[in-house]
Amino acid sequence: MAEDCERTLLRRELIREFLDEERSVSELSRRYGVSRNALHKWKKRYEQEGLKGLESKSRRPHRSPKAVISREWKEEVLALKRRRRRWGAKKLVAELKRLHADKQVVSQRTVGRLLRGAGLTHDRRRRSRKNGPLVELPKRPVASASNVIWAIDFKGDFFLQDGTRVYPLTMEDLYSRLLLELRALESTNFAAVKASCRRVFSAYGIPQGIVVDNGIPFAGEGLLGLSRLSSWWMSLGIKVYFIEPGKPYQNGHLERLHGTLKIEAIQPPSPNLKAQQRRFDRWREYYNQQRPHEALAQRYPSEVYVPGSKPTSLEPLVLHYPSPMLERYVKSGGEFNFGGRLYFLSEALSGYNIGLKPVASGKFEIFWDQLLIGLLEPAAAEPIRLARRKKKTRRSSKN
Repeated sequence: MAEDCERTLLRRELIREFLDEERSVSELSRRYGVSRNALHKWKKRYEQEGLKGLESKSRRPHRSPKAVISREWKEEVLALKRRRRRWGAKKLVAELKRLHADKQVVSQRTVGRLLRGAGLTHDRRRRSRKNGPLVELPKRPVASASNVIWAIDFKGDFFLQDGTRVYPLTMEDLYSRLLLELRALESTNFAAVKASCRRVFSAYGIPQGIVVDNGIPFAGEGLLGLSRLSSWWMSLGIKVYFIEPGKPYQNGHLERLHGTLKIEAIQPPSPNLKAQQRRFDRWREYYNQQRPHEALAQRYPSEVYVPGSKPTSLEPLVLHYPSPMLERYVKSGGEFNFGGRLYFLSEALSGYNIGLKPVASGKFEIFWDQLLIGLLEPAAAEPIRLARRKKKTRRSSKN
């Protein structure tokens, strides 16, 4: 306000000298540091409005053509909002542009004002990220194309109306955001998840890598954090990327999806398992083919995703090792035979061949394919020392 008053007084003095003292435009422009055009503008305003014309005015336009929405567009927006109650102005406008590609669609701001006026939306409180943690994500390639990186996880379990406990399994392609699988499982065991993976791999191809958390059945507590499921993936040539324990936001794409899934396809729960799966199937189709995604410039995931080549086999590869390495078969209990004795390695490698590479007198490095997984020293008190995942240490915040 004080600045506006000073500007008004300055303009009054400038106009007084121009009119009463008949100073030249060039002289006044130099003295007051204003352009010739500005001086003529203030002179014109003074002649039309008097001293009031020298006051600062709002730059807001007198009329905004897009602020007025016709009755037809209003009805179209509200009808679409009733069908897609969870959508905001961005998604509604994107969908209107699809439906009316030959017309000039109302703006996002206008739609937002209409929704607020009708009480159909509310302003979100944005969380401050000023003091957020410095997150060091696991080293993994950027999802630069379809089937480069997928993510898999369970959305928290819940009970159906008939008392059945359900564990929704989700798989998503991180490039296209295509929801590859949404399966209502009664268990999180290896067999159930493997069956879902086989179905998805057969339909869409095999990804280069999969992001997982550290829970069962994706990870194990022993050898390199592997489980029977993750070792099966690796035998198919899939790289496994574990997020850090206790940091679900490192798999944030699925965490965000789970929030929407809970609201739109779980609450309230269905009567039984078959009904819940039908509901999941309908929602997955909607998510992939009818819901614009902001990260995809409001396109549908199905418009972006490109399926990979179908695998010829989903059976684990039979591994063989060159001489002088010794081949050994890992039994169902995770043990292998060497020198007439059984040594426990890991149940995650049950059914696979391992290779023993002589490195020194009485010592052997243990390989699974090209991965070094441990050291065998039969004469030692602890015959096998397994390789384990390195735990990341938190850096001190002190200088």
